[in-house]
Amino acid sequence: RVNRDPILKEGIAIMATPLGRGGDQKAICLRLDLINGWLFTIDSNRIKEDSIRQRVLEYQRECYGVLSQHFLGLSREHEFSSEVSCDDLGSLTEIANKSRLVEIANRISGPRAACDLWRKLDLPLVPSFSARQSDIPRGIVADVEGQLRSFIEEGCQFDEDHTTTARAMFLAYKDWARSEAQPIITETAFGRAMLHLSQDYNFLKIKARVVTYRGLRVKEVG
Repeated sequence: RVNRDPILKEGIAIMATPLGRGGDQKAICLRLDLINGWLFTIDSNRIKEDSIRQRVLEYQRECYGVLSQHFLGLSREHEFSSEVSCDDLGSLTEIANKSRLVEIANRISGPRAACDLWRKLDLPLVPSFSARQSDIPRGIVADVEGQLRSFIEEGCQFDEDHTTTARAMFLAYKDWARSEAQPIITETAFGRAMLHLSQDYNFLKIKARVVTYRGLRVKEVG
């Protein structure tokens, strides 16, 4: 069942585990960061023991809450309750329609236009469209595309034979932003904006198991 899931099967490993007198036995193990997602897929209807089923349902409710906080920018006090009124349903539909418009704007005009539209529609702030408050010096307004253009032009050099991992590029960007007293955007927003700018600067973002940038090298300090 785990092998049928394209994400979970990436984190499977066969490991020897001690089982008393029987000696070591081979067991299927799952990478730790995938455990919560795997637990979320459990079919509670197949659990016969009522107390265990209730614990699984409680866990899955909490998962939905965590997901809503991350993707909708909701705080605990604004989480949706099980008793939803007609007015609440209308609000949810309005948010869904606005979000769809933002998605279309992103596909047509890129991340910057999507960010602008998101703010104009007065949608909740989420990590993908806003930098973390702790990283933003007061009085500075984030301009994602303009900031990354400066990073590419000042902190990088073009080398068609060079490949840099996306993680290394983001860490280099964070160091550059701190040195320039610039706001720091999230890694997700950085990746989306870099994909959009790759067309202007003629480098490639290669999406594989390890995401890389080809044709762009971080300048060495000193």
